[in-house]
Amino acid sequence: MSQINLPQRSQMASFERFDGEMIVVKSDEAVMRVLNPVGAFIFERLDGRMNLNDLVQAITETFAVSPEVATADLERFIEDLSRRGLLAADRV
Repeated sequence: MSQINLPQRSQMASFERFDGEMIVVKSDEAVMRVLNPVGAFIFERLDGRMNLNDLVQAITETFAVSPEVATADLERFIEDLSRRGLLAADRV
């Protein structure tokens, strides 16, 4: 499991839903990420209050995916957001 226990969106990241997807922009850099519905579902919940196990449970309750697949995909997604600077630096 990722070393980020309580992932939280960066305060520099703004997001907007558009046509079933979400566009995330980091305002202090030229960083943009388009998220599919599952990514948008996760990103909206990155408030620093849900741990990774809570997120996996929410994903599996909402989408047709096993806990193993949800865990692996969530770890990759969190790592990608971290690399792009879209997570709060003090949570990384």
